[in-house]
Formats: sequence, structure tokens, C-alpha cells
Amino acid sequence: MFFFRPLRWLRRLVTLIVVAILGAMGYLAAMNYMSARVHDTAGSDAIVVLGAAQFNGKPSELFANRLDHARSLYKRGVAPRIVTVGGKLPGDNFTEAQAGRDYLRAAGVPSKALVVVPSGDNSWNSLQAVASKLAPASEVSITLVTDPAHMARVYDMARALGFKEVRRNSTVDGAGTKYAAGRVLHECIGAAWFNVGQRWLG
Repeated sequence: MFFFRPLRWLRRLVTLIVVAILGAMGYLAAMNYMSARVHDTAGSDAIVVLGAAQFNGKPSELFANRLDHARSLYKRGVAPRIVTVGGKLPGDNFTEAQAGRDYLRAAGVPSKALVVVPSGDNSWNSLQAVASKLAPASEVSITLVTDPAHMARVYDMARALGFKEVRRNSTVDGAGTKYAAGRVLHECIGAAWFNVGQRWLG
């Protein structure tokens, strides 16, 4: 009888861990859903467009959709400048930030309104580079532009970097805006990893 007690406690512990994980993922999914639906048009110092794939200087459809959304916000007077961010893969001739700048400039955004941050191979590194470029971050308000499912994770990251204000305005239609379960799960796992692996454990 005594032999089975550790097994019973082990089952309880495993059950508790599973429930905790499911609860955390449910919370992250709810935060993701709510964050995706925020379209804050209050004024800020800069619109920050998260990078995505580019092909020899031409933004992918998803990236172009983010850039178009940022240009629309700029034209509405949400911020006086747009920050494009993102590095490049080995062998690429252009960074994501450069491709984004060139795309916006060709679309009529003045060069003086464009800030290029050509570094970062993931969202966290990219936003760290933005914070360094716009330093001190504590005196700068930003409006994040990315896809709906991606917004909650980068919002957490930007807030962790200490910006004065972090506003959200995700794309509303076009490439990247389909709220698919697989994409949400991917982003929730990414958010969990950021908060535990990157933010707490360094």
C-alpha cells in the first residue's frame, strides 16, 4: 500500500502541471485575442513596423501589408516618423529594414520621416535595436504595427524594454490577418518562451 502512495502523488503532480500549462496557454490565447483587436490611433513619437521576409529588396506580401498599414497611420497623423526594423539572412543583399524603407519611400513617405534599424533576427532582438536607436526609450512613445496574432507578443516585448508608451495597431485585412488557430498557438508558445526563457532567465 505504501508503495502506491508516491505514484498517486506523482499522478497528482503531473495533473497539476498539465492544468497549469493549459491555464497559462488559455490566458495567453485570451490576451492574444484581445490585443489583436486593439487599433489605437492616439498620437505617438514613432510608428514601428515589425520586419518580415523580403526578396532581394522587395517586401513579401505579408511585410508589404504591414508597411501599407503603417503608411496609412502616418498619413492620418498618428506619428511623424516610421521606423522599419529587421536584419537579413546570410547571402541576402538587403535587410528587412532597408527593404521596408525603400518600399515606403517609393509609396510617397518622405525620407526624413523614415528611420532604419537594420538589425535583429527575431522580434525581441529587433525591438531591442529600436530601443537603442530611439534612446532613451523611457522618453519615446511608439505605435506597433504587425499582424493581429503577432501583436500580443511584441507588445509584451516593447513594454519590457521600457518605452514611455506602447500603442497597438495591427493590420486589419490582407496578408497575415487571418486569425488561424495554428498561428495563435505558435505565438502563445513564443510569448511563453519570451516571458520565461528570454525575459526571466536572460
